[in-house]
Amino acid sequence: MRIAERLRAQGVDTNTAARKGRYVTVDAFQVLAHLTVNGKLSKARFDEFIREVFLPLEAAAESKPKLVAVGGEVVSLLWAEGRAEAAIELEHFWNELAERVCCRLRCFYPIASFPDPGQNELFLKLCAEHAAVIPHEQRLKKSLRKGI
Repeated sequence: MRIAERLRAQGVDTNTAARKGRYVTVDAFQVLAHLTVNGKLSKARFDEFIREVFLPLEAAAESKPKLVAVGGEVVSLLWAEGRAEAAIELEHFWNELAERVCCRLRCFYPIASFPDPGQNELFLKLCAEHAAVIPHEQRLKKSLRKGI
Protein backbone atom coordinates (compact mmCIF):
# COMPACT_ATOMS: atom_id res chain seq x y z
CA MET A 1 0.00 0.00 0.00
CA ARG A 2 1.33 3.43 -0.88
CA ILE A 3 2.12 5.99 1.83
CA ALA A 4 -0.72 8.36 0.87
CA GLU A 5 -3.21 5.49 0.95
CA ARG A 6 -2.01 4.45 4.41
CA LEU A 7 -2.25 8.01 5.68
CA ARG A 8 -5.77 8.39 4.31
CA ALA A 9 -6.74 5.04 5.88
CA GLN A 10 -5.64 6.53 9.21
CA GLY A 11 -7.79 9.62 8.69
CA VAL A 12 -5.16 12.02 7.35
CA ASP A 13 -6.53 14.36 4.69
CA THR A 14 -3.52 14.45 2.39
CA ASN A 15 -5.24 16.77 -0.11
CA THR A 16 -5.85 19.46 2.51
CA ALA A 17 -2.37 18.97 3.94
CA ALA A 18 -0.89 19.40 0.45
CA ARG A 19 -2.90 22.60 -0.13
CA LYS A 20 -1.57 23.97 3.17
CA GLY A 21 2.00 23.13 2.14
CA ARG A 22 2.24 20.46 4.83
CA TYR A 23 2.42 17.36 2.64
CA VAL A 24 4.46 16.70 -0.45
CA THR A 25 5.57 13.63 -2.34
CA VAL A 26 8.65 13.50 -4.50
CA ASP A 27 9.88 10.75 -6.77
CA ALA A 28 12.86 8.98 -5.21
CA PHE A 29 14.51 8.43 -8.59
CA GLN A 30 14.26 12.15 -9.37
CA VAL A 31 15.66 13.05 -5.95
CA LEU A 32 18.59 10.69 -6.47
CA ALA A 33 19.27 12.22 -9.90
CA HIS A 34 19.18 15.68 -8.32
CA LEU A 35 21.55 14.72 -5.50
CA THR A 36 24.11 13.17 -7.82
CA VAL A 37 26.78 15.07 -9.73
CA ASN A 38 29.19 13.10 -11.94
CA GLY A 39 28.09 9.89 -10.22
CA LYS A 40 28.77 11.14 -6.70
CA LEU A 41 26.49 12.50 -4.00
CA SER A 42 26.66 16.25 -3.68
CA LYS A 43 26.25 17.82 -0.25
CA ALA A 44 25.49 21.14 -1.98
CA ARG A 45 22.69 19.49 -3.97
CA PHE A 46 21.36 17.88 -0.79
CA ASP A 47 21.31 21.28 0.91
CA GLU A 48 19.53 22.74 -2.13
CA PHE A 49 16.91 19.98 -1.93
CA ILE A 50 16.42 20.72 1.76
CA ARG A 51 15.95 24.45 1.06
CA GLU A 52 13.48 23.84 -1.78
CA VAL A 53 11.42 20.94 -0.40
CA PHE A 54 12.03 20.40 3.30
CA LEU A 55 12.23 23.92 4.75
CA PRO A 56 8.86 25.00 3.26
CA LEU A 57 7.31 21.97 4.97
CA GLU A 58 8.89 22.98 8.25
CA ALA A 59 7.56 26.54 7.83
CA ALA A 60 4.04 25.21 7.17
CA ALA A 61 4.06 22.79 10.12
CA GLU A 62 1.39 23.58 12.67
CA SER A 63 2.92 21.63 15.54
CA LYS A 64 4.91 23.21 18.35
CA PRO A 65 7.80 22.68 18.02
CA LYS A 66 7.58 22.56 14.25
CA LEU A 67 8.14 18.96 13.25
CA VAL A 68 8.50 17.41 9.81
CA ALA A 69 8.25 13.69 9.15
CA VAL A 70 10.19 12.47 6.13
CA GLY A 71 9.87 9.08 4.50
CA GLY A 72 12.81 8.20 2.34
CA GLU A 73 13.65 5.59 -0.26
CA VAL A 74 16.72 7.14 -1.87
CA VAL A 75 19.17 5.26 0.36
CA SER A 76 17.53 2.03 -0.72
CA LEU A 77 17.95 3.02 -4.38
CA LEU A 78 21.64 3.73 -3.83
CA TRP A 79 22.09 0.37 -2.17
CA ALA A 80 20.31 -1.40 -5.02
CA GLU A 81 22.74 0.27 -7.43
CA GLY A 82 25.63 -1.24 -5.48
CA ARG A 83 26.54 2.10 -3.91
CA ALA A 84 26.45 1.12 -0.22
CA GLU A 85 29.03 3.72 0.86
CA ALA A 86 27.02 6.47 -0.87
CA ALA A 87 23.89 5.20 0.91
CA ILE A 88 25.65 5.52 4.26
CA GLU A 89 26.94 8.97 3.27
CA LEU A 90 23.37 10.10 2.51
CA GLU A 91 22.31 8.88 5.94
CA HIS A 92 25.05 11.12 7.37
CA PHE A 93 23.58 14.09 5.46
CA TRP A 94 20.16 13.41 7.00
CA ASN A 95 21.62 12.97 10.49
CA GLU A 96 23.42 16.30 10.20
CA LEU A 97 20.13 17.92 9.16
CA ALA A 98 18.32 16.36 12.12
CA GLU A 99 20.82 18.04 14.43
CA ARG A 100 19.82 21.46 13.03
CA VAL A 101 16.06 21.11 12.58
CA CYS A 102 13.25 19.13 14.14
CA CYS A 103 12.50 16.22 11.86
CA ARG A 104 11.67 12.55 12.00
CA LEU A 105 13.20 10.50 9.21
CA ARG A 106 11.55 7.22 8.36
CA CYS A 107 13.59 5.14 5.96
CA PHE A 108 12.10 2.35 3.90
CA TYR A 109 14.43 -0.53 3.14
CA PRO A 110 12.92 -3.64 1.56
CA ILE A 111 14.91 -6.58 2.93
CA ALA A 112 15.18 -7.92 -0.63
CA SER A 113 17.58 -5.00 -1.23
CA PHE A 114 20.14 -6.67 1.03
CA PRO A 115 20.58 -10.20 -0.36
CA ASP A 116 24.40 -10.34 -0.30
CA PRO A 117 25.76 -11.83 2.95
CA GLY A 118 29.11 -10.30 1.99
CA GLN A 119 27.61 -6.90 2.73
CA ASN A 120 26.48 -7.67 6.29
CA GLU A 121 29.08 -5.33 7.77
CA LEU A 122 27.92 -2.46 5.53
CA PHE A 123 24.29 -3.28 6.32
CA LEU A 124 24.99 -3.08 10.06
CA LYS A 125 26.83 0.21 9.46
CA LEU A 126 23.72 1.50 7.69
CA CYS A 127 21.48 0.39 10.57
CA ALA A 128 23.83 2.08 13.04
CA GLU A 129 23.04 5.43 11.38
CA HIS A 130 19.53 5.22 12.84
CA ALA A 131 18.27 5.83 16.34
CA ALA A 132 16.04 2.78 15.94
CA VAL A 133 15.55 0.02 13.39
CA ILE A 134 12.12 -1.52 13.25
CA PRO A 135 12.17 -4.61 11.06
CA HIS A 136 9.04 -5.32 9.09
CA GLU A 137 9.77 -8.51 7.23
CA GLN A 138 10.13 -11.78 9.12
CA ARG A 139 13.35 -12.56 7.29
CA LEU A 140 14.99 -9.43 8.71
CA LYS A 141 13.78 -10.26 12.21
CA LYS A 142 15.39 -13.69 11.96
CA SER A 143 18.59 -12.22 10.53
CA LEU A 144 18.88 -9.69 13.34
CA ARG A 145 18.34 -12.39 15.97
CA LYS A 146 21.15 -14.40 14.38
CA GLY A 147 23.38 -11.33 14.46
CA ILE A 148 23.56 -11.30 10.65
